Amino acid sequence: MNPLEVPELLEEIAASVENLSSFAQVDRFTHAAVTPYLFRNINMRLDCIGSLAEALRNNPERATSCKSLSFYGGYDARALDDSAVEKLRIDLTTVFGIISAHSQLVSLTWIPRILGVALSEDVWAAISSVFAPLERLEIYISSTEHGVSRSLTRTRFDRLRVFRLTMPNAHGWNCEHLQSMLGTLRHLEELALDFPVCCGPRGITLDFTHPHLKRFSFTSCALLGGDSDFLVRHPAIESLFLETEQPFNTHIHPGMLRALNIDEGSWYHYPTLLDSQITHLRLREIDAYTDSELVEAVRAVGCTLRCLELDVWSDAETPLPPHLIPLVQSALALDELGIIRYDSSAPSLDWPSTLLRDLLAAIGPAAPLRALRFRCGMALPQERLRDLGPLPPRLKYIGWDVGRRDILSESVVHVLEERNDKKVVVDTLARPKTNDWWAQGVLHFMGESWTSRCHGIAS
Repeated sequence: MNPLEVPELLEEIAASVENLSSFAQVDRFTHAAVTPYLFRNINMRLDCIGSLAEALRNNPERATSCKSLSFYGGYDARALDDSAVEKLRIDLTTVFGIISAHSQLVSLTWIPRILGVALSEDVWAAISSVFAPLERLEIYISSTEHGVSRSLTRTRFDRLRVFRLTMPNAHGWNCEHLQSMLGTLRHLEELALDFPVCCGPRGITLDFTHPHLKRFSFTSCALLGGDSDFLVRHPAIESLFLETEQPFNTHIHPGMLRALNIDEGSWYHYPTLLDSQITHLRLREIDAYTDSELVEAVRAVGCTLRCLELDVWSDAETPLPPHLIPLVQSALALDELGIIRYDSSAPSLDWPSTLLRDLLAAIGPAAPLRALRFRCGMALPQERLRDLGPLPPRLKYIGWDVGRRDILSESVVHVLEERNDKKVVVDTLARPKTNDWWAQGVLHFMGESWTSRCHGIAS
């Protein structure tokens, strides 16, 4: 018997194959065994939903294996006729209706940018029909989609552990029902709230307590009611993202805090965060007037810091701005260093090469780095990696992300090996795109952990 005609063996192989669509076409035995796995994790652009709706109409039992569903991308109804928009509504109702009836979905990501159309109440009713059993929900709500806001706040979530909500147009919205719903999510381990920073919603007070919360992300203007003791009431938070004028009481510092993403100005407002054993630090909006206080702040956590990412806006004239060099040199025990550049003008063709060369010169050949990561608007020419010159002895990976602030078009990792007394690139790996800042690290992608901190606590 052909080993590939054994369903159990095919299912085991399918569980580890990335390109399942091609694998399913090998023969009829493979197709029959692998097809259910094609529907296990569905990740597609919203404008491709027609093919999924058709497949589920013809074989609704295929939805039984669906555990994760993700829709993304842009959908501009202004460029389509009324029949195309109506088809979108029908397809959405079909897909979510069948999945609700045939599967126990545990993860939903709804982040498409829909322009020129408001989804009807029956569409949102179909979408919300899968909410209750979810363990993870990431959802984007635009100003025209009040239907999903109502459906969301009326749902009783009994299992939700990860909740990420983006409402970029919630200028002055009354979100008291959302506030009440948030207070009921007793199993939350991660909460991300992204509101306008100019004039956010009304009714959000953050006066709830989640006993299991480990990750918190908050983007908004200051809330009504003055200081918030949210961080004090959640001392087990391990990862924190702040982009807000909201003052948080941190007199009792979050003792478990390990990952911090914060802009340069806010860093000064929370000096007690320096008492935490921060392992992963991303500093945003670093300007050309960086002073010695910021350098000393980085140096203060240098004993435990293993991943430092510097996010800077600047023009294309200087790939590595001089004011970043003291920050790079103040953290002496890094495993990973990232430079994130968002340029206002198109760089020259040799710009990425200059950035890499200047950064290697700044950190020096004796640095303990194992990974470098860059993000900018232009890729590093492959030929530049053929002769890298003197490199830190432990450097194994160079990650390169290409794209704007909100759109990542390419993400790769170059793998280095020592050969003939020099390091050469032996492989280049494509990696999934993610908006999760905590998961964007190269070592995270390669499955490697950071070295133990100086106090002997494993990372």
